Amino acid sequence: MTFEGIARPGRAALGRVLLEAGVMAEDWAPTFAAVDRAAFLPELMWPFDTRTQQAVAVDKAEEPDAWYAAADSDAPIVTQWDDGEHTGGPPGDARDASRPLANSWAAVSGIDPSW
Repeated sequence: MTFEGIARPGRAALGRVLLEAGVMAEDWAPTFAAVDRAAFLPELMWPFDTRTQQAVAVDKAEEPDAWYAAADSDAPIVTQWDDGEHTGGPPGDARDASRPLANSWAAVSGIDPSW
């Protein structure tokens, strides 16, 4: 699959990278092409840089190019902080909005949830 019908070059490139790396099967490529990750992201989000271990706010209204670059990347994106209680640009305390559910799952699975 070539992803030629995808308007944003970064999104098409991500599709190719995921296929070439083997993390997305060929039969998932049409679904990737049809469903844009950006449609599910909030106007204010925090792409997480795994090298620096930090999340930095990106506001779609203020930095649309950076926002779409993050949406079209293979980087984790924090979509809310502190179970939705946090407001504003600086990161909050807990980046996992469903932390209680994750902790429950971890406990049932025998995993230490003290991440």
